[in-house]
Amino acid sequence: MKFSTLFILAVLFSFHSTEAAKKKTKPKKIVAAPVALPPKPSYKKMPLCTGNETMPGWSLILDRSFIFPTKFVHPANYRLAMTNDTLLKTYLKSIPFDSGNNKIILPTLIDQTLQCLEFTIQRTETMDEELQLKYPELMSFKAFEEKNHLNVARIDCDETSTKIMITYNNKVYYLTSLLFHNYTYYVAYTKDDPNFQKENIEGRR
Repeated sequence: MKFSTLFILAVLFSFHSTEAAKKKTKPKKIVAAPVALPPKPSYKKMPLCTGNETMPGWSLILDRSFIFPTKFVHPANYRLAMTNDTLLKTYLKSIPFDSGNNKIILPTLIDQTLQCLEFTIQRTETMDEELQLKYPELMSFKAFEEKNHLNVARIDCDETSTKIMITYNNKVYYLTSLLFHNYTYYVAYTKDDPNFQKENIEGRR
């Protein structure tokens, strides 16, 4: 009788020990980390320049949260514009090296207002064919206004940015792409911006 009681107690102790071990070794449920969603646009978009089926148009952008990258010497006066950047790059790639009738519209900050200027554009050769095939995103273009060939534009593209310099009525204007919160903005400003004048003066001291 005493032996039976001891045997039953041993079995119960073994059962409870096994159950406790199972609880201790029970794998924890892995909770997936929340997926970070891209920030919602904080800008307001207003139609600016009309495009067509191949050449995208432009919009004026109002974004109070916009800040320039740290190393970018930002202008005191500027406006923000946006276009369909993928469609723009596709359109630029379709432009031939020889002269043609391709047009491009560029928003230009003239007298503190973005104005849509139209140019005839053609691609320019900056490297040999082998290098061009190796680096297809590196593209350069020159453009001129039909009614005044002294009004010209220079466009340079690489994998991450597009830089445009416009000479119009003897003044120089810039249109530079910048990435902000996963959106590509184009900053329009002038060469004679007060911040650039100040930087040049301070640099000569």
